[in-house]
Amino acid sequence: MDASPVIVESIDAAGIRRAVADSVAASGLSVAELRRQAADGRFTSERARRVAFVVSAGEALSGRSSRNAAPPRTGRTPPP
Repeated sequence: MDASPVIVESIDAAGIRRAVADSVAASGLSVAELRRQAADGRFTSERARRVAFVVSAGEALSGRSSRNAAPPRTGRTPPP
């Protein structure tokens, strides 16, 4: 794991989705498994707990208020 700080000046919804997807991939777990662990309040690791937070925060920041919402189409901004 690289301990170098990452500085982000701005990020769009697509960037948020990429960051979330990268975090999920690094965890070795599926989004469904992370959600199950979050619902149970028990995580298999500290990394899983952190990635579950990133998933929920990423959905909120990218405008996806529902777990079942379809991702916005490429190049289009989701409605408010």
